[in-house]
Amino acid sequence: MTESTRSSTTFHGRTCCCVIKKRARSKSIAPPQLFKDERISAGFRPSDDRGHRNDGAKFIKMLDFLLDFRHLKLFPTVTGMTAMETSKQYEILAKHVLGRGFFRLTRYRIRYVKQDGRWTPPHDREIFERGDSACVLLWDPQRDVVVLVEQFRLAARGHAQGPWILELVAGMIESGESPDTVVKREAHEEAGAILDNVIPIGQYYPSPGGCDERVWLFLALVNSDDIDGVFGIPEEEEETRVVKLSFDEAWHEMWSGRANNAPVLIAMQWLAIHKEKYCQRFDSKASRG
Repeated sequence: MTESTRSSTTFHGRTCCCVIKKRARSKSIAPPQLFKDERISAGFRPSDDRGHRNDGAKFIKMLDFLLDFRHLKLFPTVTGMTAMETSKQYEILAKHVLGRGFFRLTRYRIRYVKQDGRWTPPHDREIFERGDSACVLLWDPQRDVVVLVEQFRLAARGHAQGPWILELVAGMIESGESPDTVVKREAHEEAGAILDNVIPIGQYYPSPGGCDERVWLFLALVNSDDIDGVFGIPEEEEETRVVKLSFDEAWHEMWSGRANNAPVLIAMQWLAIHKEKYCQRFDSKASRG
């Protein structure tokens, strides 16, 4: 069954009828299905059969005006929803958790303001909610050595070189933690390294079209002679092997595809640009010491 709401107006001697059709709600339909079952359509019925060449274009302008949510405020009537989160530029109307494990997958019903100033119709987006993470590039400026870790990554099993990936030391940011605290903890857990200070590189969203993760990047100056071995957390079946490469070797591994993840690519290129500055800083500190 469907419910219809009809409104009409007189336009150049003709009755223009806008019909909003909506499928009736059913208690047996789960929220994600209900989103897909809702339909909105508009129909135009002239009061007589006489026509004029310009009527089509004029009607399109009129219909565009009728369906503009800012003017008729049709949105609450059409959806029957109250915004859960709102701003001047977007609204979250509903959300439904599709799956929950170590991470979470959530379907959102949203609308937002387009470039022309009008609201989009309500529509669905699914977001992989994994939280923020922090990564650190360990670099020995005295020897120009980069310290990475090799770790098994199931999601990369389709890669030609297999799912053992060269990565930066990294970890998820837990509630109440700061990003720099996370990389110091993870450096000890994954590489046996103790970091005194870390240098912020920046932050970015790797895939904001479907994932809410924000990655914080850091650089840490280390003595690579003090870092070696296999580490990890046994109860989590995590194993990380320290891999030490000269900067040039790491650069080659990056472009050959072995170190093929965004944190390595971004941090290595950032270091290539700023190496001279930090080498000078290290030399100055060493001469004073």
